[in-house]
Parts: sequence; structure tokens; C-alpha cells
Amino acid sequence: MTDQTPMFDDRTFSELADQARRRFAERLDELGAARRDPNAAEDAVLTACALVVDELVHRLNRVGEQLRGPMLHLLGLRPRPAGVARTHVRFWFPEPLSQPLDIPRGVQIATDSGVSFTTTGALRVNPARIVATALDGDGGQSLIPQISDENPARPFGHSSSGAALLVGLAEPAPGAVVALSMTWSGGAVPAALRQETRWQCWDGAGWRRCFVRPGSQWLPERGSTLLLDIPTRHVVSTIAGRRAAWLRWQPARAAVAASLPPLHGITAAAVGATVGAVHARRIADEPLGVLDGEPEQRLRLRHPPVVVDIPGQATVVETDAGDGWLPWTVVADFADSGPEDRHVVLDQLAGELRFGPAVREVDGRTRRYGAAAPTGALVRIRGYWVGGGVEGNVDRGALRRLRTPLPIPGVLVENLYPATGGTQAETEQDLWVRAPLAVQAGGRAVTGSDYEYLARTAAPHAARVHCVAATSGELRLLVIPALTEEQQARPAPEQLQPSADMLAAIADHLEPRRVMGVHLVVEPPHYQGISVLARISAGRGADPAAVTEHAVDALYAYLHPLTGGRDGSGWPLGHPVSASELMGVLHRVDGVTEVHDVELYAVDLASGAQDPAISMIELVPTALLLSVDHHVQVSTA
Repeated sequence: MTDQTPMFDDRTFSELADQARRRFAERLDELGAARRDPNAAEDAVLTACALVVDELVHRLNRVGEQLRGPMLHLLGLRPRPAGVARTHVRFWFPEPLSQPLDIPRGVQIATDSGVSFTTTGALRVNPARIVATALDGDGGQSLIPQISDENPARPFGHSSSGAALLVGLAEPAPGAVVALSMTWSGGAVPAALRQETRWQCWDGAGWRRCFVRPGSQWLPERGSTLLLDIPTRHVVSTIAGRRAAWLRWQPARAAVAASLPPLHGITAAAVGATVGAVHARRIADEPLGVLDGEPEQRLRLRHPPVVVDIPGQATVVETDAGDGWLPWTVVADFADSGPEDRHVVLDQLAGELRFGPAVREVDGRTRRYGAAAPTGALVRIRGYWVGGGVEGNVDRGALRRLRTPLPIPGVLVENLYPATGGTQAETEQDLWVRAPLAVQAGGRAVTGSDYEYLARTAAPHAARVHCVAATSGELRLLVIPALTEEQQARPAPEQLQPSADMLAAIADHLEPRRVMGVHLVVEPPHYQGISVLARISAGRGADPAAVTEHAVDALYAYLHPLTGGRDGSGWPLGHPVSASELMGVLHRVDGVTEVHDVELYAVDLASGAQDPAISMIELVPTALLLSVDHHVQVSTA
């Protein structure tokens, strides 16, 4: 990074000494004396003068550097604290649950080298027990008798790909890992079943996709077992007159539904749970001292730096002057604080809490920005987090030491995905480079780039932010969260949905900064599901399975919402896709000699319904493509 510090004087010591000697000779000329070289004593004096001037030049050149901090402070800019790495940790139970298990907030997990993470939320895991099954087919929803060897059932009958088998659990299983075991007639289960069916759960508003854990095997014997990651919201609902926590199993194509043999049995068990964790630790309750009533009083925290961008984990400051604890709101600055507003500012890097100042106005009166700190009141800060840094970006599987005991012994733990988001604290030099962008926005959102910059300030972990003018007076800010390495290749729709906390943080940050009269909507883009069927030829000697895999990977990569498109920066918003464009993508795959045909299918991500084949899919300006599944048929010469 180029240093932007201005140089007021760039002369070196040698140049200053030479200039001093020239001035000595010029002075002799002015006095009418004969020119001569300075003697040893005179040269020593000249050299000493040059040294003094060199030191003054050095100090002068550092004026800009010394003023940098006060200038940034005057502009209201502060270095960003360290970013916190996040991941999800999986708890594996020693045996399936028979009783509910409570996993509290604050469970600590660590790597072998001592890097520690803490869970950010509590979770109750219920045993998984199937109490009902139903068929959601063309004729509507209907309960089916208990599936057993004496009473086998075809999961989807002979219905279309819109049919689904519904499995009702006695209690919801949000965040749980549910093992489903199935037994089939005839032994072998079709190989396509693993890729061409999807599992979902009812979250109260719609069906949400359940992730089938990598490594789950559809066993080729009489039975099959898979592990389902249930999303964090799973609720009880009534289907076909029966209340249960419903799961839905649906084939992608009618041919898959028709090919399944009778199902002789299905059982469920809760074998694990997944909880979010951060590279930080929580300080539950810390007394800070006693207030003296003076304006702008400052109190130091014991454990800087402070982390404040953990969703759902607000920092709480309270005072007690003898009449009970009163909460104070943590704000970015006191610019909009009135004399009665109980506001405080928290310097995250320094770990310093500051109460509002008193400013003398033009008319001589003193105005308070923020309520006066009550004299003699006790101050405490509750529920803040400390930590962060690049050391938190640990690899997959690195978190395997459970430091906090759980109610049942023998629980194993692992992080299924690498931890991401850990960054070093911003230096003053980094802030100096960023300052022009912040000053240009001026804390006010006027242009689309202002909205995008301020949104990234509020949510630095967002992968893409785009401002789109929807209608007159309305702006839509479209936000896409970052993905983990494991999610990157083939993301599910729910993984591309920003959290409610991220959207709220952006909206709250932009609301006081937007132009009056502008209605701002902060939301994720609309995702248009797409499925591709391609018929290609491979060269002689090529491995058809390898060519198929590479072709499917190329389609997923090109249509990716974050890293797809022609330049690899993500599929452009609102950009259509054509069959001819994807033919070009397939032509570039190693081993492909000819692309015979490409069919595009628009897929409804909520229902899984698939439209007839078309040659082009158009998108609205706020939409992106999202791959559902792609099929490539390879013929060899």
C-alpha cells in the first residue's frame, strides 16, 4: 500500500550539508573575503547545523502523520475492530435421544492448538419419532397407514414429480440431525434416488430445504439410511387432519417416482444437533465503576477489544442510582442524541465506554448530547463479547475439543465447515485509505453507490450488495451473504438468504441516512431456479463418468450467483440465460467433442414445480439464477 503522507521537504542530510558549505562560500563573497574551504572547526559547525535542520525536516515531514489521527477523529471515523470468524459446530450424541436435550448458549469448543469458539444460542433437541405418514399427490393430501413389512407402501404411487411423501414427527426438530432409516422391497434402491429427490421441512410459512449431510449413503442392500440437517425453524402443522412436525420427501422427476419399489418401513432418530459458534467469548456481567456526573465521562472495560456484530447478541449497558437498573442504548455517536436520551458510545478497539458531552452553543447556553450521567450511579455492562482475528479462520474439523460439559456424557463435536470471517483490526493507515469513500458518502445515502457502501459498512460479511431502483421513490437493496467453502460449489436457496439480523442491521443503519421521500427495501434477490438437460458427445477414450461430472460442475460454476457469469464475479442481476450460451460453456469442457442439445427448465424453488423445456429464461431486474439440478447425457464415439 502506497504511503500517502505528504513530504514538506525531501532534502537529505548530504544535500543540507552541501548547501551549508555553499552558503559559507557565498557569505565570504558578500564580505569581500577570498574564497576558501572551511577549516575543520568551521566544517564541524556547518555539519552540526545541517544535522539540526535535518532533524527539523524529519519532524516537519511527520506533521501529516501526526495529524492523521486527529483528522480522522474529527471526521467521526474510527478503525474497524477485528472481524469474528463464524462456523457451525455439530454435536454427535453417543446414542439416539430418548429424552429432550438442552444445549445451552456459551458452550466452548476448541482446536488442539487452543483456538476457542463459543456457541451463540441455546437449542433444545427433541427425540425424533414418526407418528404419521401421508401422501401429497395429485388427488390432495391423505394419511396412509403405518408402513411395515405387512403393509408396504409406494412412496409416491404413480403420481407426477409434484407428488411427495410426508413424514410427521411427534415434535419439531429445529437444528437437529435426524437419521432416517428405510427398508425397501427388492433390495437395491435406484442410484438416481440420491441426487433426484429433495427433503424439506415445514417452517410455518412454507417448505424449507433440509440439507442431506455429505457422506450419507443410500445403501445398496435392502435398507437405506440418510442424515438430514433440519433448519433452525421447524414447527407443528396440520396435514390431512393430523398435527405433527412434518417433513416432505419429493422426487425431482416423475420417472424417479414411478421407479421406486414399495417401502416396507421408515424410522427416525435424533443423532446430533448443529449450533452456530463464533471465535469469541462472552463476558456475562462486568461492573465498570461509579459515575461522577461530569460530562463525557469515560470508563474502561477489562477485556478489549469488544465484538458487537454477533447477530442477536446486543451489548447492554445499565446504571443504578438506587432506584433500580436502567438500560442505556449504545450508539455510534452523539450527533443525534438529545439531552434526555440515555445514550453511550462504545469504542470497541480501546474498550472504552463514553457518556455524552456538554457543548457550549453560539448563544452561550450549554447543550447536552445524551443524558447526564447520574452522580454516584453504578455502571455495569452485560453480555458483551471479546475476540476476533484471522487466527479464528480454522479448517474444517479443527474444532473437536469440547471444553464445556453437556448434560449427557460421550458427546463428540466437530465443525463441518471451515470458519470464515476472521479479520485483523483495521489500522490507522487502512482507515486513512478508506476515509475518502466514507467522506464522499458523508454519512448520507444519496447515490446507489452510497447505499451500497453504507450497507457494507453495516454488514461487512455480505458477499454482494446491489442497489436497484424499483419504482419512483423506491429503492431495493439486494443483499447476498457470504458462503462457506463447503456451501460454495452448490448452494441451497436457504444458504443464500441473509439472516434477519443482517437485514435489520443494514436497514437500521440506512434509515437515518436515506434521502427523505425514498422508500428503502432491504431484501435478498429473487432466485430463479434453473435445471439444465444437455446431450453431448465425448472423445474416443474419454471416461464418460468424468466428462459428465466436469460438465455438470461447469454448469453449476457458470450459473453461480456469487462466482458465476463470464467474469466470475457472480451472475449479473436480471441477465437472461440462453441454451446457446450454455452450449458454449459445455464446448469448453475437457473431453467434450460436440454438444448436441441443451434444454432449460425454469424451476419454482418453493414448490419444486418445473416448467416445460425452453431455449431462454428471462429474469426480472432483481433476480439471479440458482441451479437446482443439471443432467448431462454423454455418448462416446
